[in-house]
Amino acid sequence: EIATAIPVFCIGGITFETLPRVIVAGAQRVAIVSTILRQKDSAAAVCRTKEMLADL
Repeated sequence: EIATAIPVFCIGGITFETLPRVIVAGAQRVAIVSTILRQKDSAAAVCRTKEMLADL
C-alpha cells in the first residue's frame, strides 16, 4: 500500500533511444535531464519527449 502512494521515477541514462524500452519495461514516470539539456533547443527536446510518450 505504501509503495503505491509514493511516486517512483526512473532516472539515469534515459535517452530518446532508450525511452521506449524504459516505458515498455513498465516505467510510469521518467526523468530525462541530461538528454534534454544537451540539445541545442531544449524546448524542442521537451516537445519531442512529450510526443514520444504520447505515442507509447
